Formats: sequence, structure tokens, C-alpha cells
Amino acid sequence: EYTDKKNCAALNVVLSYNNIKMYVIRGNHDNPAYFDGTWEWSNLKLLKDYTTLEINGDNYFLVGGAVSIDRKPRLAQMLEYAKLGMIRDSYWYDEYFILNKSEAKKAKNIKYVITHTAPKFCWPDNTFGFGQLVNHFVAMGDSKLIGELTKERMEITKLYNILKLNNPIKAWYYGHFHTSKLTTRDNIDFHLLGISEYKEIR
Repeated sequence: EYTDKKNCAALNVVLSYNNIKMYVIRGNHDNPAYFDGTWEWSNLKLLKDYTTLEINGDNYFLVGGAVSIDRKPRLAQMLEYAKLGMIRDSYWYDEYFILNKSEAKKAKNIKYVITHTAPKFCWPDNTFGFGQLVNHFVAMGDSKLIGELTKERMEITKLYNILKLNNPIKAWYYGHFHTSKLTTRDNIDFHLLGISEYKEIR
């Protein structure tokens, strides 16, 4: 943790020098403990789930987390390191998206939503099954994976259904699936951002 905070502080220096503010939500390969609202510097903030930010007069609603499809090999690797007396965390049991209905209902005047994974009607649509990569990890012995992935997409769909009742959402941005796609529903654009893809919001 000391090293991680030192690295964040170093990144903050670079951001500050370039007059950039960075707000970060947790992905599926991030330690959730770092996203409790206390990890923040002048220009870098690791955000708690269900944070609302006002930026240039618009409200942003941010929630992180997702299930890792490669959690079995990550756990196996951690065990191998542990046998050598080393701690190399790369998976956390509480990494997944957590629906908090009471916090979602508090959100007002939200124009943009930022999450790591996405509602079930967004790409990829798994209505008729999951792809080769997911099935590969299931075959490796993760028999609960498909059920948990399905549940998570349903849970974040519930978040969407809560937010759309009281908020003029214009766009929703998410990552996690390592490609770039656009889905439109209820006049809301759902942008899936690929690896290292940036999207300017105007």
C-alpha cells in the first residue's frame, strides 16, 4: 500500500504539472480497498462507488466494479506466489459491481453515467450465450462464472432502470470488454470504450 500511494503521488505531480484532473473508478482488476474515498491528491482522485461529480455544470454519476473472467488463473498464480512467501494480489473477492438502490435513488440531474461494465442490452449482448473466451475460463473449472456474469449484467440493468426515472441521461460510458461499440436505447448513447480509447464529452 505504501508503494501504491507513492506511485499515485508521483502521478499526481505529473497531472498537476500539466493542469489535468483525473478521476478514477475501480475496474475488475483493481483493489476495491483503494476506492474508499480516502485515496485522493490535488489532481488525482480514486472515487467511491456512487459518486456524483459536477464538471462544467453537468452532473456525472460514477460506479465501478465488474467480475473478472480470468479469476481462476489469477487465484492460482497468487497461491504459487504465496508458497514462495510472496504476496502478489491480482484478484479480490469483492471486485464485482454492487447494486446500491438507495444511493442510486439519491442521484438527481445526472447527465452522464460512467461505469466499468454495462446493462445487459449493451454490447456484448449475451442473451444467446457467451463467447469463446468466457467459455474457455468456464472449461478451466470456473463453473459459476456464467451465472455470476449474467447476474451482474442484470444488476447493473436495475441501476439503469432506477437512474432513468429521475435523470436526463444523455450518455453512458463503460469499458471492461476491450473494444469500441455504440448502443442506443431510450435516446441514450451507451459508449463502450476500447483499451486506451478516449472520448471527449462536449
